[in-house]
Amino acid sequence: MAKSLKEEKQQAVILERLTGLIDSNNKEHKAILDQVIKTNSRVSKLEIWKGLITGGMVIINLFVVPILSWLIYKHLNGN
Repeated sequence: MAKSLKEEKQQAVILERLTGLIDSNNKEHKAILDQVIKTNSRVSKLEIWKGLITGGMVIINLFVVPILSWLIYKHLNGN
């Protein structure tokens, strides 16, 4: 009987420790998930901003630079 009581106490201690680890793991998992969501949101906003800047640079290179080049050429040649 003594061995059985000792085993039950050991099992209770093990169960208590596992429960504590599960609770701790759940808290840490939630904190990590919250941080990942925040980071992904910031990265998405930066990717949108980068796309807008890239698009703006394409428009400038396609339209503004050739017009300015033409105006400078005309001004330097006096026409």
